[in-house]
Amino acid sequence: MRTCRPRRNPEVALANAGIPFRFPVGEVIQEELTARGWTTQDFAERMGTHAEIPLNMLAVDMLIAVPESRIDQQMADELGRAFGVSGQFFMRLQEAYFALDEVAMSDAPHLDGGFN
Repeated sequence: MRTCRPRRNPEVALANAGIPFRFPVGEVIQEELTARGWTTQDFAERMGTHAEIPLNMLAVDMLIAVPESRIDQQMADELGRAFGVSGQFFMRLQEAYFALDEVAMSDAPHLDGGFN
């Protein structure tokens, strides 16, 4: 008889590891897919109906391949549903990632040699 592994909760796993939520959404998705042994197709199937699978696969692949990709609330909710967490987890993850980029950019030297 095959035993089921307990479901991983990415929000709890990251918090317990003391990892700040400053990763692109796609990187967290890729880590969770690997940890759960899911393909992008498996994940896409968990996100929606049969008709939406190709679109969901494309969206997930894009999030993984392009860290600058942004999600909206609907996509965050679909990601959350598939992973068993709230959509807000993914919205906060995205906000933290892009906020870090904005801070780094504001502290970067400008062409004139000055700082903001």
